[in-house]
Amino acid sequence: MGALTVEGLRAGYGAGPDVLHDVTLDVRPGEVVALLGASGSGKSTLLRCVAGLEPLRAGRILLGGADAAALPVERRDVGLVFQDHALFPHRDVAGNVAFGPRMQGLAPADIDARVDHALRRVGLAALADRPVDALSGGEQQRVALARALAARPRLLLLDEPYGSLDRPLREGLASALPALVRDEGVGALLVTHDQQEALRAADRIAVLAGGTVRQFDVPERLWRDPADATVATFLGVGPLFPATVTDGTAHTAVGTFPVATAADGPARLLVPTAALHVDPHPDGPRLDATVVDVRFAGDAHRLEVRSGEHTFAVRTTTADALPAPGGTVTLGVDPRALRVLPADDGPRAGSQTGQRAEPRAGQ
Repeated sequence: MGALTVEGLRAGYGAGPDVLHDVTLDVRPGEVVALLGASGSGKSTLLRCVAGLEPLRAGRILLGGADAAALPVERRDVGLVFQDHALFPHRDVAGNVAFGPRMQGLAPADIDARVDHALRRVGLAALADRPVDALSGGEQQRVALARALAARPRLLLLDEPYGSLDRPLREGLASALPALVRDEGVGALLVTHDQQEALRAADRIAVLAGGTVRQFDVPERLWRDPADATVATFLGVGPLFPATVTDGTAHTAVGTFPVATAADGPARLLVPTAALHVDPHPDGPRLDATVVDVRFAGDAHRLEVRSGEHTFAVRTTTADALPAPGGTVTLGVDPRALRVLPADDGPRAGSQTGQRAEPRAGQ
């Protein structure tokens, strides 16, 4: 039985137009599903609908297999975690975490056990008596997560929970989320606009654009085979060139490339940056580019280059004879990584949320 099932959901505000259109997805127990999209794509609206804070215009939401239509917020068995923490400033850490179990009417001993367990899971057992206004931002966010867990919800709803934190702390908390969710057996729906956060934390990702789920899949497949130009562009997979496919060859303004399985006609050719390597004399397909900038990036050099109308970055571990800005560079292209996408940017059949992707290894 799934922690959450959303079927054909349509929603909006007041008499305004629909914000969400025919959204379908699911969250399994022990799984993190990320809602990834730009501002205004409908991510937070979907979360509010699941929480019961916004009515539906069509479709339905199932929580643990039960229709949630008649359930008020307090009976939906969900835990909410927001970017601003929303902690009670007049209560200490333990008092904040105890709020849910206390509202559930548990005995004091059971409340204490829930609080202790939740704080241990987020690594804050030693701070139980600390005032929340004496905590760092990261500690406050972990208190908010512990408070949600202490109520033993079926589903966690996390709305940009790490957005106010600096990058290293955000990455650390996002990386810890999958194991926590898996060990507790609770599903989690994570709203974020940060691609790296979604890739780091999620077992599956739903990419939203214009209130529609353009693709719902495991991160590896999402990155390797984006459904359309919107998904590829938002993820930053690589440049997209207008193309015409004829007899297994994509003809573009920057060269011709083999695409054996693509149908003839107008298309867009996605050239993932991971498929590019600096090579002055490549044996196979090549892409010539103008160097815009060169920067050292720790384990490699980062070259910002321009080809046609596109500017993108490639990495090279070859430090000898790096081209200077304004010079040209030849990039070898791995033809196996090339993807042909629809010219009209419409989602491919089967790319939307009705498809049930295989989980990651270990799920």
